[in-house]
Amino acid sequence: MKTEKEIFDKPYIQNLPRILQSGYTPPDGGIGDFSIVRHEGKWHVFFIHRLFGRPMSPHCNEQEIGIGHAISNDLLHWQTQDDAIQRRTDSWDWAHVWAPSVVRNSGRWYMFYTGMDEAIYQRMGVAVSEDLTNWQYPQEKPVLDVLDYPWAKAGGVLNDASLSGYVNCRDPFVVKFGDDWLCYYTALSNTDKAVIAVASSRDLISWKDSGIVAERPIQNGQQEGTYMMESPAVFDHNDRYYLVYNQARGMKYIMSENPFDFSAGNTNVLIDGLYNFEMLDRETGLFACANMGYYSSLRFGLVDFDKKGLMHFKSPNLL
Repeated sequence: MKTEKEIFDKPYIQNLPRILQSGYTPPDGGIGDFSIVRHEGKWHVFFIHRLFGRPMSPHCNEQEIGIGHAISNDLLHWQTQDDAIQRRTDSWDWAHVWAPSVVRNSGRWYMFYTGMDEAIYQRMGVAVSEDLTNWQYPQEKPVLDVLDYPWAKAGGVLNDASLSGYVNCRDPFVVKFGDDWLCYYTALSNTDKAVIAVASSRDLISWKDSGIVAERPIQNGQQEGTYMMESPAVFDHNDRYYLVYNQARGMKYIMSENPFDFSAGNTNVLIDGLYNFEMLDRETGLFACANMGYYSSLRFGLVDFDKKGLMHFKSPNLL
């Protein structure tokens, strides 16, 4: 796990009140799941690029076909860049690309993402870069396919026959604890539970299944928001691990002493109406998120921790 000193020298603190009132929205659409990194004094956000005015359908639309990219010096002023990657029409990820997670290892950047075909068969791929601008694919095939694992189930979760080819395997969040890289992601178990699963790796290319870390009943009905446990993020703080995820129109979290097992933890509600939590600085409690709505924005907020380790939301202006 990268230390805060390695990532942050905190020049943003003097602008914190303004940062909490601002955000970023691409000029031609909105932001879905995202990942933020800092490199050479600049912040880079990579995100599902939702495009205005494109056709949609339940299975395949033209609105989420690229991973967007924007750069800021101060978290206030953002410069929109060309998409980092886009769907590849001759490959397994030809319909959509979703939910980037960007990490650095040995001087090289790795972007993990969800790719899928017209049946919404979701798998995880990786692209690599030396400069966060030019991305290449180290291999053609996906790095993670949940149907390789015995606990997983294919098919739609709402008993919709039109979703028979649907496979839940999305929203990677990659983080290093100790010597291992861990990839947390959304899936559906063969007991019809919404789950967050994890895979482990030493080289960020070959991944080993480490099973389910948390499961919850499916929240039926799209009108209720995200019915699966989606957009996981995991961080450590004061000898505890925190798994933050979205379900039923809001952020929830579970605490554990073991990053491979959150099964015994209570479900804690962080806040409704926001999603895709990413902790940026545990010392100040600064985090990034997105507000609900199809054409949503990147926003910033603050949390603090009480003596029991529970998180408390401090930025009601985000809603």
